[in-house]
Amino acid sequence: MRLTALLLLVAWLQLARGRRDPFYWLSALRGRGYGYGSLQADTTGGDCPAECDCPPTFPVAMYCDSRSLQHVPYIPSRIKYLYLQHNLISSIPDGAFHNATGLVWIMMHQNNLSSDGVGKRAFAELGSLDRLYLYHNQLSRVPANLPRSLRDLRLSHNHIARVPAASFSGMANLSVLLLNHNGIQDVSGALRALPALTLLDVSNNRLRKVPESLPGMLHQLYLESNSISALPGGFLDGFLKLQYVRFGHNLLTDRGIPPNTFNNSGLVELDLSYNLLEHIPPVSTQLEHLYLQANRIKEFTLSSLCSRVDVVNFSHLKVLRLDGNALSREDLPNDAALCLRLAATIEM
Repeated sequence: MRLTALLLLVAWLQLARGRRDPFYWLSALRGRGYGYGSLQADTTGGDCPAECDCPPTFPVAMYCDSRSLQHVPYIPSRIKYLYLQHNLISSIPDGAFHNATGLVWIMMHQNNLSSDGVGKRAFAELGSLDRLYLYHNQLSRVPANLPRSLRDLRLSHNHIARVPAASFSGMANLSVLLLNHNGIQDVSGALRALPALTLLDVSNNRLRKVPESLPGMLHQLYLESNSISALPGGFLDGFLKLQYVRFGHNLLTDRGIPPNTFNNSGLVELDLSYNLLEHIPPVSTQLEHLYLQANRIKEFTLSSLCSRVDVVNFSHLKVLRLDGNALSREDLPNDAALCLRLAATIEM
């Protein structure tokens, strides 16, 4: 009996001692199949700089955001995802990414980058770069020698005035391009080199005309808040997937819109608000959202929405905004309910 009690006491002491072991949790994880290597920092290609974080659970990422950094830190060669946003970095010298040419994402938005501070070959070696975010900086030019691998380029909220024709040369993979909130006056056919582009945002600039040679694969085209007064004839022809077009806050007049410009069966949303229109332009019956608020429209022309009304021919509009014009509910024709049978919202 005494021997049994002694053995139980020894077993309890060993168990208690194991629980007091500060690395007891590590032993438990190892018992579940985790090795020491999975719990230690990866130093492949160099140690993580002291001012950044390189989580052992995500060893190919380096987090240096919101650290008040003034320079691009050393980057270990294993890093693919680099987060440097919300800092005070004003320059990217040539060779800044020389040790990490396998980078896939670079997030450097909301810094103090200037065009003179970005080396002409700062991005030239990054043959795998997929996303480059440089919005909310002080850039006056599109950076030179951008990688042809890019799919997502964001340059909004900078001070870019011109986009030379060769700015995106060879970038056949680019699908998202944000240039909004700059001072762009001319795009000079630079978009011709972007056959895969699906989203183009050049809103809040100083454009006086629609950019030339828009890529045919566009799905979303945002041109609001410019100074465009007229549209070229047939400028929407040839688009295979275009669904969203925004021209709000421009200087468009009835004369500046050629007949049937928006009678495009593929459009889902069309924004022509805050312009100088006096009539509702003809649109496709397949359109679902039409924004015409804050124009000078005085007459509700139902034929612009439905050239014919019967069981199978009617407008698919779900939202129609006409508020801020010289119209009221009393101006709706009697047969408007048949034409707009699917409309959930009609603002007048």
